[in-house]
Amino acid sequence: MLTLEPETTSALDYNLLNTSIQDTFTAINRFEWQAIEELRVMWEKCYYLDAGYKSFEDYCEKELIKYGGYRRVRDLLSASEVRDTLPESLKDKITKPSQTRSLFRLVKTPDKLEQAVAIAVKEKPFPTAADFAKAVQQGEQRDFVRC
Repeated sequence: MLTLEPETTSALDYNLLNTSIQDTFTAINRFEWQAIEELRVMWEKCYYLDAGYKSFEDYCEKELIKYGGYRRVRDLLSASEVRDTLPESLKDKITKPSQTRSLFRLVKTPDKLEQAVAIAVKEKPFPTAADFAKAVQQGEQRDFVRC
């Protein structure tokens, strides 16, 4: 990761700075998924009980409130569930948890989830959250059309 000092920024060329920006965003995304896996372990193994918390929600509200508390943790775990439900060929199209909000309601119908992601990917190789939401709507509209 590149650290910029004011006197050296003008000497940097575009390629070096652009690569550093992309590497930083990649690291942010990787660490967000890593945090999700750690949260999942905390929840599944009930490690929060060792610290005297009565529930996972209580742990999140006390220890993680400055990061969004239980609401954000619940959203992150839901994002993981969406990604885990997808086939391997589509998992890498979900690059950050925020992209999964509109997809979560399709987790219980994996074929519809896969269809929505495939629709979004067909339009853009790496869809945004808005692209996934649009694909969910398109998939729902297709369900109403029988002929």
